[in-house]
Amino acid sequence: MSFKDLRAARAGRHHPSFDPRQHQRSSPSGEGQTGPAELSDLAGTAGIQKVEEARGVLPEQNETEMEVQATGSASGTSRRGLSAEETNELLRLGEHGLEVRDVHGRGRGLFGRKTYRPGDRILSLSSRQTCSALSSKSLPSNCSGCYLSSLDSAALDHREPASLLRCAGCKVVHYCSKDCQRSDWPLHVGECKALQRLRNSESGTSAGAAVGASGAEFPPPEWVRAMGRLVWARKAQQAKGGELQAWDEYMTMQSHPTRSEDKAAEIRRLAKKLEMYLGDSFVSGEELETLVSKFQTNSFTLSSPDLTPLGALVSPHAAMANHSCVPNAVVVFPLGAGRGVDIVAIGEIGPGEEILTSYIDVSSPWETRQHELESQYAFTCSCPLCLSTAPRDDPSSAPAASSSTPTASTAPTASAARDSPVTAAALASTTKPQADPRWCLLHQTCSQGEGGLIPMPKILTPHSTPILARAVESGLGFDGRKQGKCEGCGEVVPVDVTALPGWIEKAKMMIRLDEEGSLWDRFGTREKPSNAITSLQTVLAHLLSQMPPSSYPVLPLLRLLFLLNLPPATPSDLDPTLSALSISYEASTRVYPPNHPSLAIILAEWGKFLFALATEDWIPATLQDRLHRVMQAQERLVIAVKACESGFGRAAGGGLVGMEMRGLVERCEVEKAGISGEMELLRRKR
Repeated sequence: MSFKDLRAARAGRHHPSFDPRQHQRSSPSGEGQTGPAELSDLAGTAGIQKVEEARGVLPEQNETEMEVQATGSASGTSRRGLSAEETNELLRLGEHGLEVRDVHGRGRGLFGRKTYRPGDRILSLSSRQTCSALSSKSLPSNCSGCYLSSLDSAALDHREPASLLRCAGCKVVHYCSKDCQRSDWPLHVGECKALQRLRNSESGTSAGAAVGASGAEFPPPEWVRAMGRLVWARKAQQAKGGELQAWDEYMTMQSHPTRSEDKAAEIRRLAKKLEMYLGDSFVSGEELETLVSKFQTNSFTLSSPDLTPLGALVSPHAAMANHSCVPNAVVVFPLGAGRGVDIVAIGEIGPGEEILTSYIDVSSPWETRQHELESQYAFTCSCPLCLSTAPRDDPSSAPAASSSTPTASTAPTASAARDSPVTAAALASTTKPQADPRWCLLHQTCSQGEGGLIPMPKILTPHSTPILARAVESGLGFDGRKQGKCEGCGEVVPVDVTALPGWIEKAKMMIRLDEEGSLWDRFGTREKPSNAITSLQTVLAHLLSQMPPSSYPVLPLLRLLFLLNLPPATPSDLDPTLSALSISYEASTRVYPPNHPSLAIILAEWGKFLFALATEDWIPATLQDRLHRVMQAQERLVIAVKACESGFGRAAGGGLVGMEMRGLVERCEVEKAGISGEMELLRRKR
């Protein structure tokens, strides 16, 4: 493990915020990127059948793995309005020691029948989800069978990495092996034909074009391809005289299709887009609108084992859990989404206590979280975190729970809350408003030590900063001189946030450019990142003069600074890089709940960095220094292993990241033995 290995493993990746339900929309990137080889025996519709028939082998129809299971139902009618008992029966939750219950004011919720400790696996779905797809950006770099990169797939299978192989039919999807191609064929066969049809219909469109001649995005976004796979799988099962289990499970989920005319119009527009992709009329327009609505409300981020967003999927079992910004469980893919979905406890959950996951990134500020939940899921969150950090003058103005939003949830704050929901009004009357470490100011001279937090002035919100920044830039300005009370020492101090919106917007721009992969177009090159690093450090310095490291957008900017510094150019770059990583971890502990997998990922990167620091030959060090560094790395790696087990599940060995950390712990033992041997030889020579 070297600095270059660490950089390669995290290339193009940014702040590992864990945002399971808000999947990343695909950015049109086209399929024509240079890379994997194309083999005829990994062809699509036109190629694979002929090649495999010539060898006497037909593509395998692995019905169990592909969730192509027949049910007693003869139709795929929508299952809106299923009772909790019917949902339990259809999803067979009792087999996992779980059950769905009706929760007053919040619809259905997921409950366990036993005690769970952090790291316990609550539910494991060993097969991949039928309604899932990689984003357009991830299609060239990840296998469409197991959803792993070539490096991750090789690590899991204990083999040397190999280039991904592209389907010769559609020329869009890629596979890491023939096994993955065969297992994916029942879901890809309809998709392959559709992608070929769309490509051929775009006359004059180059192979690498992201937008075709008709203006349609190619490849279509992941939500279109994911639902297409579900529809074609259902059609194939109906041809056998049965109904697809995955379809019936999908229809158990709730949605909010008609909460506004604008929303209904958007769903109709998206349903038309899906209909064009499917290419025929074997699904009614009403069913397509239902599909789209349920996908919007219930889709998860399909992520890699280290939480990198890769696409989108729907898991009806996991979707039964209600939301809280202080979750006691997470939905993760410890060995890759193609090998299963796990719900893992990150907090103590007692028998009969509701299992709560987060639909959005819990490190985001209050306003951002509320906006995403309202726009995507049609409810206002009244969990203890939201109630305590909502910007208000007094507790009585806290957000009230919406009676028309059945999926809104409140995290329990005591054992009595497990059986009866805690209302927003009850909590608001007892909750003291406090500064949100995700969006606040810093009192640098706080007498209580490291600096106290000051609530952000109301004029400054994540959504108002673009307007205020433009006002300052145009010379109009605004009155940013306010007063705030430090929560550390209690002192009321003057603050001036006039210039802050401009620096916040600069930081957001750099984060966005990194996510889009265009940071280097604006600031130098990957080979010479000094311009980007200098610009980022300037923005960070201004933000840290007024905001704590845990506040947005400082935290993701610190994470980006660490990644840009890999590999360090000179020994003098080592300390600043390590400092950025250390600060970002400490800040993350203030915005993520204990045992959250995002914390495990940062600890893993910290351990890998220390290991590279101890083993790189170009870094001057005595044998004693090297031994000390290896011991430091091993200590951090052991902590990372435990964090992975808590965040990704002990049953999965902490996932692929945990396995990698264990391997490095073993290598530390080898390094220590080697250094000790060298030291003993030198001692004898003396």
